[in-house]
Amino acid sequence: MNKSIISICALSCLLLVGCENGEERQPSSETLEGETLATVDGERIPEALLHAFARQFPNVDLDSMDSDQREQLADHVINLHILAREAERRGMDNEADVVAELILERQQTLAQALIESEAVSEEAIQQVYEERYDEALEVNARHILVEDETLAQEIIDRIQNGEDFAELAEEYSQDQGGVDGGSLGWFSPQQMVPPFAEAVSNMEAGELTDTPVETNFGWHVIRVDDTRVERPPLADVREEIVENLRQENTQRVITELREQVDVER
Repeated sequence: MNKSIISICALSCLLLVGCENGEERQPSSETLEGETLATVDGERIPEALLHAFARQFPNVDLDSMDSDQREQLADHVINLHILAREAERRGMDNEADVVAELILERQQTLAQALIESEAVSEEAIQQVYEERYDEALEVNARHILVEDETLAQEIIDRIQNGEDFAELAEEYSQDQGGVDGGSLGWFSPQQMVPPFAEAVSNMEAGELTDTPVETNFGWHVIRVDDTRVERPPLADVREEIVENLRQENTQRVITELREQVDVER
């Protein structure tokens, strides 16, 4: 592991956090159960502090470390303990600026724990993914355009009774696509006028409209031959979606909690 990274970690990581009144509510290592990493003059340093240290930094992975790297990381945790203990001996934990920073850092840690407890579900991730990239939907469809709604409905009935869509398109459609069996090829629904776009967006491959669709061009008989979605893989955008959902959760929690308290400035 890069020594400069470890040095930055050692200087910036907060393993000993303060209390809001500077006296009674200070977290203690004695409250942490589990294995013991080391002792300093008989004072126990829990293994949990090593894991807390590692979690502060994405590039520090305890599971992938060899024994030498893990030992090096453990030394930094021990050094932090020794430095913090000496600072306390000198009374620095009672200095106003230090107390303020410890209080703030404790609040940030607790706030982050609360936000992370608001789990982002797989269903929410999938829903955002589908909504965000819905515009990537492409449709391969055919249509028959006529001026009369009654005629359009008759054509639908004839197709449902087994007549060929392409042949009826060539016979009745006023659109140029009629010469190709009414084919529109592949297109994005957003390229079409709203009523047409809404209709094809809600249709599945092989589906025929039950009733004619009206636009400013006339009445459409539509059949969707196929659909495809040209969207990025979920894995490529998952992290961004999760972060957005967490931000939304954070704002929701803050809003709910602020409604329960009186804030005066």
